[in-house]
Amino acid sequence: TPATALEVSQRGVLGLAYGPHVQLWQDALTTKAQAPYLRHCYAGKGAVADLAFVPYEDVMLCGHGAGAGTLLAPGVGEPNFDTFVANPYQTRKQRKEHEVRMLLDKLPATTIQLDPGSIGTVQKEAREEQSARQQAAAAANRSAAVKLRTEEQDTRTKRVKGRNKASRRHKRKQQNVVDVARFQAEQKAEALTRKANREAGQLKERQIREAGAMGDSAALAKLWGKR
Repeated sequence: TPATALEVSQRGVLGLAYGPHVQLWQDALTTKAQAPYLRHCYAGKGAVADLAFVPYEDVMLCGHGAGAGTLLAPGVGEPNFDTFVANPYQTRKQRKEHEVRMLLDKLPATTIQLDPGSIGTVQKEAREEQSARQQAAAAANRSAAVKLRTEEQDTRTKRVKGRNKASRRHKRKQQNVVDVARFQAEQKAEALTRKANREAGQLKERQIREAGAMGDSAALAKLWGKR
């Protein structure tokens, strides 16, 4: 019966399928084995059409006419994996770093390395660029000096002679103190003013009513004009 599927594992184990039978040959690519070290038969499930080994695991997947089946095959998977090549337990961050590393490996070396001919040399600037840079630095220094002198003048202006004398400190404190006598006098003056305004209004209303009762239109107009 001819073989229908062939597959080689990470450890060099050859998987062979013919009809419903599956055989595993160890070191079949380097030496001539006398007999397979593992065999299995899917009786009644049709011919095996495909084989596949699970990376870094001792498991083989077999596809047959009735579906698929798994087969434990000790020694077919690589037990020691290199995390820089392939890590089956890598996290999301490690996967992103691996993708970046793969992209960098694809770039030519000349695009990501320094030019050895330009290292240690001095970049020459044009005379116009040097003069412009010097003028800008001088203008910045002058503006800083003017600002400093202005701040010093403001500080000297605020330092008035005799500002912190005991008498002046006492006077500044007394400005915020409420004088009871003055407060009472202001309240009394305001009350007298309100009383006078109220009496004047009552008097004018009484005169208007009297003028209206007598029918004196001229007096009424005079009173309204004054109001």
